[in-house]
Amino acid sequence: MMSNRGADILFQLIKSLEKAGGSLDTHHEMVLNYKFTMLYFESGDFGRCIDHLQPIINSNSSLRYDL
Repeated sequence: MMSNRGADILFQLIKSLEKAGGSLDTHHEMVLNYKFTMLYFESGDFGRCIDHLQPIINSNSSLRYDL
């Protein structure tokens, strides 16, 4: 599992991004979700990994093929 410090930082980052509300374009949002997915996968938290992977899988954008 991810260390408590790492999980806290990631949680704060996600909350800050949610507060910004749509200030990221689709490409950057997908890249961040992909990076969050990798962090959770590497830490063994597969449930949260899938949570961040779902928006990429369900996206109608052609950008997901870049990831």
